[in-house]
Amino acid sequence: MRYEVLARHGRRVAPWIAAALVATALSACGFYQAPIKPPPGLLFSTYKAPLTTHYADTPTSGDVAKVSFTKTFYLHDIILTGMDFAWDDVSIAELAKEKGLNEVYYADYEFLWIAFVFAQFQINVYGK
Repeated sequence: MRYEVLARHGRRVAPWIAAALVATALSACGFYQAPIKPPPGLLFSTYKAPLTTHYADTPTSGDVAKVSFTKTFYLHDIILTGMDFAWDDVSIAELAKEKGLNEVYYADYEFLWIAFVFAQFQINVYGK
């Protein structure tokens, strides 16, 4: 009797579970987390890439008067919680205001990852 009840409920629930698994597998946000976080290497990775990709009206390097940067650090607790901890701010607007940049021409970032435990993220802002 118990097995008949479980089988009947299982037949009702199974299509919903299958649909949820398919929807999760096909959704882009199920596996990809952030637009600027590159995949890490096994023990050590470092990347440098542009944050700005529209360079049509961007002045050349001779016209750039200031280069400013800010860093944030991440620590991944792999033993107790599995959580990520980060500190410091890498806001482009705050950096420009703090360093006296009136106009931001473009920005890039540098990313350093060590052994799935420590990461450093740096934003470089170019302007005048």
